[in-house]
Formats: sequence, structure tokens, C-alpha cells
Amino acid sequence: LLGASVAAFTVMKLAGAVYLTALGLRSLVAAARGPRGRGAPPVSSPRTSSAADRAFWQGLFNNLLNPKAAVIFLSIVPQFVRHGDSAERLLVMVAVFALLTLGWLHVYGAAVAQAGRYFGPRVQRGLSALAGTVMIGLGVRLAFERR
Repeated sequence: LLGASVAAFTVMKLAGAVYLTALGLRSLVAAARGPRGRGAPPVSSPRTSSAADRAFWQGLFNNLLNPKAAVIFLSIVPQFVRHGDSAERLLVMVAVFALLTLGWLHVYGAAVAQAGRYFGPRVQRGLSALAGTVMIGLGVRLAFERR
């Protein structure tokens, strides 16, 4: 049983390392390419519906597949659960947690969008390159970590 859990952990660790590295490479490529051609909309233009939909689904899947989100949820919520709690109370707690997360992510997203409009595409490219480098570094470190 212990061997199976170690193998499962190793597989998850390597999958996470590959995912981080792929995200980092994608970010570096985007930084190197710069704006999407001559007809690309300026940074301050409103998003199209398909871009907003794509961003929503990407954010949803990133959050649902994020192991940190599951760990935080599973470590914090049980502290507020009492023996004999009704399903309604548990549902309200989960809903409040989801709304707080949604509110925070909206504030964070608005701040990042405002910063992008203020600083312009050159700084955005630099930050994308930095983020890509950090993600690749973390992916490599995770792949070679012994624990």
C-alpha cells in the first residue's frame, strides 16, 4: 500500500512539473511574440465574448484542478463543521467560501487589467517572460525534488 501511494505521489509530482513547465514555456513564447500582429486590439479595448468565455473556462479549470485550492478548502472548512450540522448549513458555508473566492479573484483581475492598461504592452511582455521563467524553474525544481 505504501509503495502504491509513493508511486501515485511521484506521478502527480511529475505531472505537476510538466504542467508548470508547459505553462512557463507558453508564457515565454507569448512574451517573445508580443502583440498578436498588426490588427491586434490595444490593451485597453474591451474583451470579445469568446475571449471572455475562454478566460472564464480557463480560470475555472485552473482553480478546480489546482491542488492548493483543494488543500486550503479541505483544511479550512472542516474547522467550521460541527457534528450534526445540516446539509443546508454546509451548503451555505461552501457557497460563502465560493463567493469570497470569486470576489477576491474579480478584484485581483481588475487590478491586473488596470495595471496592464497603465503600464502598457512592454511591461506586460516583461512580466510574462518573468512569470514564464519562474514557472519553468519551479517545474524543474519540482521534478527533481526528492520528497
